[in-house]
Amino acid sequence: MNGRSIGAVIGGIVVGLFVTFLFGFVIDKLYPPDIEAFKKLNGNPAKIKEYLRNLPSGFHLMGVIGGFLRLIVGLFVGSLIDKQNLMTPIVISAFFILLAVLDSFAFPHPMWYGLVYIPVIIVASIGYIYLRRKA
Repeated sequence: MNGRSIGAVIGGIVVGLFVTFLFGFVIDKLYPPDIEAFKKLNGNPAKIKEYLRNLPSGFHLMGVIGGFLRLIVGLFVGSLIDKQNLMTPIVISAFFILLAVLDSFAFPHPMWYGLVYIPVIIVASIGYIYLRRKA
């Protein structure tokens, strides 16, 4: 990988993470945090896990959609910067697949979250790279 490819990978990842930050505002507008309910948890880790797992399914689905958007925007930006190297989208995809795995298992989510989120990110990554290879 040359300097342009490394810059493309960094640019794709940074823009993808910025999309996640912006999408967080959308999620907060659709599912505003219940401060009173969170105060009642008193910092008890078991209660916090249960609270987060029992949030509406739409909240968790928005996390999957946000991860998908983050991936697509990151891949698109990386590909705009470095149009010739196929390793650029592969590295960006690998980074966002790692984030999907960490998000699915490090934070409390319902079981279906990881079973949906990880395959969506993997299939989108493979599809993007396949289409990019054909072009």
